[in-house]
Amino acid sequence: MSLFLTQLWGELVKMSARKRTYIGFGAFFAIESALVWILGWPQAKEHFRRLLEGAGFGFESYWSMLTLGAMIVGLTTFILGGNYLALVVGDIVAKETEEGSFRLLLSRPVSRLRILVLKYIAGGIYTFLLIGFIGVSSLVAGLVARGWGGGLFIWAPEEGVFEVFPFAEGMTRFFGCLPFLALSTLTVSSIAFMFSCLKIKPATATILTVSIMIVDMILRNLPFAPTYKEYALLSHMAVYAKTYMQPVPWAEVLSDYAFLFGINATCFIVGW
Repeated sequence: MSLFLTQLWGELVKMSARKRTYIGFGAFFAIESALVWILGWPQAKEHFRRLLEGAGFGFESYWSMLTLGAMIVGLTTFILGGNYLALVVGDIVAKETEEGSFRLLLSRPVSRLRILVLKYIAGGIYTFLLIGFIGVSSLVAGLVARGWGGGLFIWAPEEGVFEVFPFAEGMTRFFGCLPFLALSTLTVSSIAFMFSCLKIKPATATILTVSIMIVDMILRNLPFAPTYKEYALLSHMAVYAKTYMQPVPWAEVLSDYAFLFGINATCFIVGW
């Protein structure tokens, strides 16, 4: 086990040495600042004021750092976070193949499966770190905009979520939701990993991954293709939002994550 952890640490060090690893972290500072500014527009506030007050809740009490943070996470993670995951994880095998260093790895007394498991786990760790960063930085952006305190308002119409929480419970729900969101986005990393294992350029692996996610999103939103929605990857990935519901529909949540686990396992096996 100690040797396995040493090898995993080596994979993480290699990943951290690449400049593109940090692009997502830096880009989200600018993205979150822009979204805080947009959500501060009078028309944006009026839209959410009608939603909250129409349901009998005070706008000033729930238009808070937690609400803004959760909105930024929901608006950015799948669209933009998925792109940066595809960029980094799509590079994880293909880059070494392109440079010829993967041939050196295979010449050592370590199986191909072990090497790919190490790289997949490293990609998974990066996924959780990026989602954790997005969550914390979004909350900080909300704090700068609205100050400390206030309740949490969650609205996800596609998933049937409309909930409000007091500050303490809202904080627990916000951070408790992030691991589920990371599990959802791990599917993007798995697809990127699969393409990275093919004999293609790293940029091609990234483009193919992003293309699949965009096509999936388009088909999911087509009004005349409702039967596809239940099979869409995004429909299953968005189940993280249901962890905000009271009570949480655990049977449905676990069913969706079982589906995603099957996709992830299939992507790894195909890549292997």
